[in-house]
Amino acid sequence: MINSTHSGIKARRLIVASLILVLAGFLLTGCSTYSERNAQLRDDVARRDYESALTVIEKAERGSDRLLNLLEQGLVLHYADRWLESNAVFQEAEELSDDLYTKSVSQAVVSLVTNDGAIDYRAAPFEMALVPYFRSLHYIALGEKDEALVEARKAELRLRDLAVIEQNQGEDGDGPAVSLEDHAFIHYLRGMLHEWGGETNDAFLAYRRAAMSYQATGGKLKLTTPPWLGQDLTRTATWLGFEAELDEIAVVSPELLEGDQSSPDGVGRVVLFLETGWAPHRV
Repeated sequence: MINSTHSGIKARRLIVASLILVLAGFLLTGCSTYSERNAQLRDDVARRDYESALTVIEKAERGSDRLLNLLEQGLVLHYADRWLESNAVFQEAEELSDDLYTKSVSQAVVSLVTNDGAIDYRAAPFEMALVPYFRSLHYIALGEKDEALVEARKAELRLRDLAVIEQNQGEDGDGPAVSLEDHAFIHYLRGMLHEWGGETNDAFLAYRRAAMSYQATGGKLKLTTPPWLGQDLTRTATWLGFEAELDEIAVVSPELLEGDQSSPDGVGRVVLFLETGWAPHRV
């Protein structure tokens, strides 16, 4: 009886060990497949072979990585100048992201008794914060000013919502060192869009928020406040008669308003967005 029981235990242990090895093999294969796919995707984009890049994404398994695939697809379509298609995909990604966050609690419970593969890829909040950036660029290229301004307004609300999500995701209730509400670049982009659209008051408020955000996060993120932001603030504040508000900014960020910050009359400007480097892929 003892020998029989002992043999049964050994057999069960062998079966469990075999299942663990099989599972580990699947996980390693999945990681390898994703890394290889990511490398191929980057090569295709670098060569501007966007059709091949889209094919790589299309062939990828959907499942829990559906949001990741949508974001990748939207980005490739952006670089391919297929702006309407990119906007539609990014819209789907935003809607899916919102839906996934409502399911996150139930999926987290499932993952405790299975594995992290049971959890859908939900994207980090700072990733979703850039969606309005790309969509606004598309509307600018399409000459749809009103739609670009809608994205500018959505960006502010989006940052607030994502900051709450990011705060709730923090370890032991603590949020990140830098809140998404202090996303200086997005606030600066909002200011430029509002001013371009003739919404000077909203432009000044966005520029002021950008200045505050650069001031608050510059040390932690090693960011340098764009020196021409002072001209933007001065120009819009002068137009609105906001002398008192401009004086308040001078107290907080005196370096921004040093020297002559006036903008030449009748002179426009070209804004160049330079994206450099690759974002790290998921591990």
